[in-house]
Amino acid sequence: MLCGALTLAQGAAPVRIESFPPGMVELKSGWRFQPGDNPEWASAQFDDERWRQVTPEDDLSCGAACWYRIRIELSAQHPPLALLVIADQGAIEAYVDGQRSSEAHIEPWWLARERVAYVLPIPEGGEAVSLAIRIHPPQVAFDSQEAVHISASVGSPEAVKGAAAQQHARRVLLAVTSIGINLVIFLAGCGVLLLFASQRGSPEYLWLGVYLTLVGSSNAVLAGATYALIPGVTNELFADPATYLFLIAQIEFTHAFVRRKLSRTWRAYEILLLCCPVATIFCATGILGNDPYFLMESAVAMPVALSLPLLLLYWRRRGNEEARWIIFPSLCPAFGVAVGNSSQVADFFGWKFRLLKLLAHPLRLWGETPLLYSDIADVVFLLAIGVVMFFRFTLLGREQARVAAELGAAREVQQQLVPATLPEVAGCRLESVYVPASEVGGDFFQILPQACGSSLIVVGDVSGKGLKAAMTGALAIGALRTLAAEGLSPGALLTRLNGQIVASQNGGFITCLCASLAWDGAIVFANAGHLAPYVDGEEVELEPGLPLGLAAGIEYSESMLHLNAGDRIVLMTDGVVEAQAASGELFGFDRTRAISREAVEEIAHAAQAFGQQDDITVLALTFERENAS
Repeated sequence: MLCGALTLAQGAAPVRIESFPPGMVELKSGWRFQPGDNPEWASAQFDDERWRQVTPEDDLSCGAACWYRIRIELSAQHPPLALLVIADQGAIEAYVDGQRSSEAHIEPWWLARERVAYVLPIPEGGEAVSLAIRIHPPQVAFDSQEAVHISASVGSPEAVKGAAAQQHARRVLLAVTSIGINLVIFLAGCGVLLLFASQRGSPEYLWLGVYLTLVGSSNAVLAGATYALIPGVTNELFADPATYLFLIAQIEFTHAFVRRKLSRTWRAYEILLLCCPVATIFCATGILGNDPYFLMESAVAMPVALSLPLLLLYWRRRGNEEARWIIFPSLCPAFGVAVGNSSQVADFFGWKFRLLKLLAHPLRLWGETPLLYSDIADVVFLLAIGVVMFFRFTLLGREQARVAAELGAAREVQQQLVPATLPEVAGCRLESVYVPASEVGGDFFQILPQACGSSLIVVGDVSGKGLKAAMTGALAIGALRTLAAEGLSPGALLTRLNGQIVASQNGGFITCLCASLAWDGAIVFANAGHLAPYVDGEEVELEPGLPLGLAAGIEYSESMLHLNAGDRIVLMTDGVVEAQAASGELFGFDRTRAISREAVEEIAHAAQAFGQQDDITVLALTFERENAS
């Protein structure tokens, strides 16, 4: 009945052929085309005989604006009918018998989309109907020289609405695979960012997370814009700029993974990438054509595509074993960008590059559902880098567990280097404070009684950090206690101690200050490269000496001082002097001398607040014997 109701005017076939469900007739002939823009062309009485008749082979350039018209003659007793028009959303206005449809109208450029279906009712009772379509393409949707295509069909309202719903479902089906894949990539990026939150010392997790979230979100937006689920401008204003940002993230991730600093060349290249999003604005507003833009995007991405894999291979040959893990994954992202732009690059250069257009045709999973090569490349990258990061995380976890165990053992050893409680020294008042740095160091001090009634006071600092420094300190204290039992003088004790440390071949060195305090206030010093003590705010001048463990056969000289009642002597390690502010300024000897009169807690707190870099040990002795001479 529907076929009998329609008598179409003779003319050229429409530009694009679409297949529709039964119950509809596609308007393949009778179309007329005219460039320009005149509101009178919408009228049902307008004579369009002089307009150009169009055929499906015509590749019509619309320019700023153009019109399509067709007249459909109907039988006198035709059933209710409707028109189905498929065109780019926001780029057309449709007039049925001169009345503008509320469905199809020109929209601002930021709302334009790809092809969507419009349902236009046909007035009842008439024996003919005219359809006029005004096309005024936003530059974001079309190049000024790009052909504009529409298609239209007529049928029962139920069939037309069903076909429109089917066209929308088809667009969703075409986009769902790409959106789903990239949603997984985006969520994987969020997971990596959460991992970075617990591994702040591993910046590769940060840059990998940024890369995956940008790739997933931008490609999902691109799929939505391609199939008219969201406005097309979101591609130019988000997806395209994100391309340059995830290239930067890939560069940063690669260097962070192999623990290499970026060169000035790479920094300059990243600045160039940050400037490129300006071109996407030119493209969105029509200042720059699509083909030149995609050629520029491919050229800018080329250094990442070629240089990073070669650079990783070079680092691998120079002995960086971790570089070989990501050589293959590094090829995938740039491949995805290149494949995505292959069709436009081929169009720009002409027939010699037509083979590139083969890459623009996606694989088909089932029916019409596409699987883009760029999505395949991103999935391969995600899987490959996931395996790499899993093994990397496993290795780091084992290394962290080993370091934690070593740190725990070092702290247990270090507890033996500093007395838990200070011993009593007759006629003296002792104060001490020990503030460890973040790493285990080798500070130690001991106060040992001697057979002659004097007290041996030793403060030292082992070079290095960690378990090795703590073990060296423990070795020194063990030897020190043995030698102290022999009643040696400070100089002789350091000479013997130096010989034992050199013989142990444990590596490193120890600075050490040894003092023997007699009952009458006489104190004898021997110094092995350590900080000089302070007496009542003044530095004590001592004979210098090399640190222990540097060379055998060193003889250490002695210096003597006599303390009076109330005199206070302060010994400390270099954690005070070498405290460093954020600006790089050291706490220094002047500040140390000025603060040496304060309580030991105040001295340690001042150095710690200034910028602690090493363990801080401060030991103070106040001589209180009344009968001192």
